[in-house]
Amino acid sequence: SGIEHPFVRRHPSGKGENLVVNLGKMESVQGLSPKECCELIAELEALIDGSKAVLRHKWSEGDVIIADNWSVLHRATRAVEGEQRILHRVSVLSPYNEEGRVQNST
Repeated sequence: SGIEHPFVRRHPSGKGENLVVNLGKMESVQGLSPKECCELIAELEALIDGSKAVLRHKWSEGDVIIADNWSVLHRATRAVEGEQRILHRVSVLSPYNEEGRVQNST
């Protein structure tokens, strides 16, 4: 798509940095050759697939999951044939400023 995003972003709280990747759509990484990019994607996929930190949720009607999208490792799975999957994304304004300090709420 030609859209560029930072590969590493600081969490809005200022408490650490996170990789920001979409392995299914990532085409290149600035500074890496196409071969190096493919190797990096394969390595990241292997780390994710082998991670015990990945939540694997068996959905039941009425289930809701709330997660900090900035710092959670997640991967969508395909919907089951004949079942409908409805996803809603909600964004919450961060209470932190660019320096990682809590903003004055008054």
